[in-house]
Amino acid sequence: MESVGLQHERLSMHYCSAAEGQKFQKTMVEMAKQITALGPSPLRKLASPIPTPKPTPDTKKETKKKK
Repeated sequence: MESVGLQHERLSMHYCSAAEGQKFQKTMVEMAKQITALGPSPLRKLASPIPTPKPTPDTKKETKKKK
């Protein structure tokens, strides 16, 4: 991961069975804390923004029908 510019601390693998809801919740909270402490991903600077599709006449008609 570091070869592409991402710290190894940003990846973590854990096993939780379907019966281990509390373990899953605790793991996710800890991972969120760790990622928050690391700050924004350095890969965001390298990524191109995702273009927002412009509405076409067809999509405008579909939106009006849904209302």
